[in-house]
Amino acid sequence: MNTVSQMIPRSERESAKDRLRIPELWRLLGLEGEPSKLCPSPFREDRKPSFSVYDEGRQAKDFSTGEHFDGISFLGKARGLSNGKAIRAFVELANGRPLEAAPIIHASQAPKAEKKPDLSGLCSATGQQLNAIARSRGIDVRSVALAQGMGTLRVGHICGYPSWILTDTSGKRAEARRIDREPYPATDRLGSRKAHTLACSKKNWPVGVLPAVKYREFESIALVEGGPDYLALLHFSVRQHRKGILPVAMLGRGQGLHGLHPGSLEHFRTKRVRIYPHDDPDGRSYEAAEMWARQLMQLDAEVDFFTFEGIASSDGNPCKDLNDCVAADGRFRKRLEELLP
Repeated sequence: MNTVSQMIPRSERESAKDRLRIPELWRLLGLEGEPSKLCPSPFREDRKPSFSVYDEGRQAKDFSTGEHFDGISFLGKARGLSNGKAIRAFVELANGRPLEAAPIIHASQAPKAEKKPDLSGLCSATGQQLNAIARSRGIDVRSVALAQGMGTLRVGHICGYPSWILTDTSGKRAEARRIDREPYPATDRLGSRKAHTLACSKKNWPVGVLPAVKYREFESIALVEGGPDYLALLHFSVRQHRKGILPVAMLGRGQGLHGLHPGSLEHFRTKRVRIYPHDDPDGRSYEAAEMWARQLMQLDAEVDFFTFEGIASSDGNPCKDLNDCVAADGRFRKRLEELLP
């Protein structure tokens, strides 16, 4: 008796693999996560990303288990199919058989809805609020208005205080800061804090990587640390009349040490990226920046760094981050003209 693999010629199987690649198959199957060159495994709990989709989506490897996959074996693994049944199902899918008719799909295996922070109580800032936010950070009000137009800044009452909130159209992460720059007071569960992360946020999501649609055409990415540096980057863009730069922020000290969210990585592929680590004494910002750079270089991104060492404010204090540089002494004007990528 002929096997399924004998009945379906090798040339047809290889052609099907070219038409239906693993990232597309991943989504058709409703698997959690986003396929990339470095991502969590869709087949097991994988706290430290160790799964890779490569060869333009034709192949994948799980570095923890040593398993290699092409489209057929990936499908077989996902649905527990024998090789023969996986070949048949894969070729049928590649030939355009409707997903709901494919024998491998079951309603009980539908993907779970992803939990996201509740943004329903947020709204656009008034002119008075935009001015208050700008004054609180010492920046040009046009930069705050630009963030709002990009879909990355909203306002609302957080923990009972008027706040500005940084997020993006993905809705995966939202972090608030009080407009009056005071810290949020301690509660039974949380200590006093400058920033408050909204519940269900993905802490490793780089906020701003998915702005409003009309801002998704850009030449380079400025990857900063924290909400104030995000607004400061826009401040310098406005003041220096620079366009085509997408500001993106990792929010929360220490989050970058675990790397960027796997689902965000494709948005950095082949882009020019400049990273702005804080000049902190413990060096953790530099450590995180090196982690980001390693990830991004795997995506063929062109990565460089801007450091703040040697820049001082008008009062003589060293500038440790982008927001500090807003008040930099005029002697450092030439250096700041080289700040943007």
